[in-house]
Amino acid sequence: MASPALVAAPPPEEVIVMTWGPYVTGIMLQQLFMGVFVVQLYDYFRMFQKDPLYIKGLVAALATATTLQAIMDYLTLYRCAVRFYGDFDKFDDTDWSLWWEIAMTAIIGTIAQSFFLTRCWSAVKSKIIVVVGGAAIITSLIAGIDSTVQFQNIRRLSLVPNIPVPITLWLSATAVIDVGIAVVLVVALIRMKTPFRKTEAIITKMIRVTMETSSLTAATAVVNLVLYLALPGEAYHLLPQLVMGKFYAISVMVTLASRKELRDIIEQAEYASYITSTMAGSNKTAPTGIKVTTTTTVGEPNADIELGNVDHKHHHLQPTHSEEDMGYDQKGQI
Repeated sequence: MASPALVAAPPPEEVIVMTWGPYVTGIMLQQLFMGVFVVQLYDYFRMFQKDPLYIKGLVAALATATTLQAIMDYLTLYRCAVRFYGDFDKFDDTDWSLWWEIAMTAIIGTIAQSFFLTRCWSAVKSKIIVVVGGAAIITSLIAGIDSTVQFQNIRRLSLVPNIPVPITLWLSATAVIDVGIAVVLVVALIRMKTPFRKTEAIITKMIRVTMETSSLTAATAVVNLVLYLALPGEAYHLLPQLVMGKFYAISVMVTLASRKELRDIIEQAEYASYITSTMAGSNKTAPTGIKVTTTTTVGEPNADIELGNVDHKHHHLQPTHSEEDMGYDQKGQI
């Protein structure tokens, strides 16, 4: 055991509160949201066993990355609070488990954003949006990894304000991507007008889920950036930083789980499809339609939902109470 003369004096209490405090609080919140994600995983594999392999692979990738990130953060906590207990300098003099936390968050964000970008493609079929969105996602990923590399070079957490460019680029790009994807999806859904009650309820539900998930991740990135730039030398930015990855994973799982509610809407009698009064009168024109497609058999609760435009030259909607009212088929996918 080291003699008392060799033990460094602890820093002032306010320094510990501004640095170690946010980290420990962030770890607590991260483990809480990790528990939420685990429950979502259990529900997903219980309810959506017939999902395509690429969706199951995406979920498995998210599960692997978030679990690895949680282990890394626990290692940092164990290193500072147990192995080097009382040596505050070891918290400032970080190791790989905290350096690569940033890159792991960027990887999880890339997986989630790629998933939502594919939904944009399903909704608008625009190559420009896919190319621009893909380039932005890659830029964000590279900036996140570069932030980790530069953090590794300086080692000390107190010197992180000295590398503002990659971190600012990463967080800014992340927020812009989340907001952009949400705007594209919401605008596409709003433009999909329909005279049918079922599909109107489905569109409303999808808009709400899109806005909720995207706003959560975008707001977290913005708060992270603001705290990083406004409070240099303090560690309050670790609070949103440590939960960002979990929020991305949770947002994907919420989107996938919402398909069950959409399936329930289709099957509920109170949402029976019908032609509204706009179809009455002598000038009956075909409405702008919605095509709802699934990846599984009709009636199964794990059927997936995709929206697209109906070509009324070849597909005429009839005022009946069947799934064909919504242009229903079984050939689509997310």
